[in-house]
Amino acid sequence: MTTLRVVQWATGNIGTRSLRHVIEHPGLALAGVYVTAAAKAGRDAGELCGLPPAGVAATADVGEILALGADCVLYMPAACDLDQVAPSSPPARTSSPRAASSTIRPA
Repeated sequence: MTTLRVVQWATGNIGTRSLRHVIEHPGLALAGVYVTAAAKAGRDAGELCGLPPAGVAATADVGEILALGADCVLYMPAACDLDQVAPSSPPARTSSPRAASSTIRPA
């Protein structure tokens, strides 16, 4: 079975539940966690959802998340921010073959 590298984007009510399932799912590997609250940045993902440490620190830096080259982003903010999901210029590509599947392109 192929393990998918996943980013959890936002850790509110629904995002926290999703994060817990990503950490616990054997076919998923948590690649990163994006948070908007400064108090959550730097905290371990497991701590954010009531689990033991997962070894992934949350970040409030979108660039760090995009640089991960994850297979999937679970985007779950309270409201969609079009400036984040459709920036005026696409993010720079990395040499990772997975990067193309993880970048968000303008409409």
